[in-house]
Amino acid sequence: MTEDDADTGPARSVRPETEIAAADPWADDVLGRQSTSVALTNLVTKQKEPFVISLHGKWGTGKTFFLRRWQRQLDKDGHRAIYFNAWKNDFCSDPLIAMIAALDIPEANRSRVAEYVKVITYQNMASLVKHHTGLQISNIGDDMFKSYEHQRLSIDRLRNDLIKFLKKEGPLIYIIDELDRCRPDFAIATLERTKHVLDIPGLVFVYGINRHDMCESLKSLYGSIDVDVYLRRFFDMEFKLPVANNEKFCKHLVNHYRISEMLQTSVNGNYANGFVEAATSIPSAIKTLSLRDIEQCLAVAALAASNMAQGKIGLNPFVIMAIIVSRLINRDLYQRFVDGDHVAGELLTTLEMQVDDSVLADRYSWLRRIAAQLYAICDKSVPPGGMTALNELITICEEHEKGKKMPPTKLLAESTRSDTDGLREMISDIERGRRIGELQKRYLVALIEMID
Repeated sequence: MTEDDADTGPARSVRPETEIAAADPWADDVLGRQSTSVALTNLVTKQKEPFVISLHGKWGTGKTFFLRRWQRQLDKDGHRAIYFNAWKNDFCSDPLIAMIAALDIPEANRSRVAEYVKVITYQNMASLVKHHTGLQISNIGDDMFKSYEHQRLSIDRLRNDLIKFLKKEGPLIYIIDELDRCRPDFAIATLERTKHVLDIPGLVFVYGINRHDMCESLKSLYGSIDVDVYLRRFFDMEFKLPVANNEKFCKHLVNHYRISEMLQTSVNGNYANGFVEAATSIPSAIKTLSLRDIEQCLAVAALAASNMAQGKIGLNPFVIMAIIVSRLINRDLYQRFVDGDHVAGELLTTLEMQVDDSVLADRYSWLRRIAAQLYAICDKSVPPGGMTALNELITICEEHEKGKKMPPTKLLAESTRSDTDGLREMISDIERGRRIGELQKRYLVALIEMID
């Protein structure tokens, strides 16, 4: 790659995310989530009484993907369903306003319902202002007991109107997503409004939440309480989103971004196949990556593939994917790599700690295949006279041949130190790899930084 090549900048084209298909909302369901939706549909559509359930999944595990498609499927099957993104509505002073606004209230009832909500939320706003600022907002009426009675009657009347509306229109499944991303007071208020105001027949609430984050929100508001017990009182049932098949998801994204298609016509066929293998096997092997993390990795991989198709990157595809993944695993370590620190050994050790046992059991796994080139890239920036991975490997070989062992340092990965077979071949690979231009490393880093 020349300086001129670098100046043109990386190609940016990646395919946009697909829309939900109207005819088949689950057309892109590569993880088999539809079976979970069938079970939930059978449960919620049979409810006659107030019913609240939670669907728990960690950050980036596909809750929103699932809930949005399920809502479309419910609509398609003739059930009434609302998808409500709580995070996009937490600018409201009271979640009840946004929750009621999302309902398709008949025009004849809208002004009356709005008046009820106004009374209920005004009282709530007044108490919040007093709690946080000490300022007293004039109550509705001069007598606080009358104000309380006015609010209680407004809640009852609102509930009665909604019950009549639901009886006429049929049961409603109210799906609330992204609650764990909201400010804590809004998140808890949403649950409390569901419990104390909107617990009416014909209304089923389904919350998609990250339970751990919700518990942290509770702690921030209420201090050292038993948050598990407190949270359970809001839900009649709790479910967990099934664990995804990460390898299957990686294969889907490789096809989605047409990575193989981009490479097959412009680079060596074996290299193209190797890139597809790396893009599939490395992100799926890392235990701590969520589906959202994996999607981010493959988006960057697609950019890399596009640029390789133009002859701008010549690195081993397994090295490319390992560096992409390392940014998500350990941002500080990745930044040291970018800054030119000698961190190849630490990167390899960090990756080794994150992969499952089946990868480590393979003597010829991608961890071993990337070591030499990763050492070569990092060795280039070590000051003259300083110890490098190459120096250390040569010394290890010499000591090993004498029947001795060298004390470990941070320059090499643990797996490299313990496996002395083939070290001479690795040394040879590093010496060849040091001829790789620094521009290629900088170009790859530029690609990775494009998608955050």
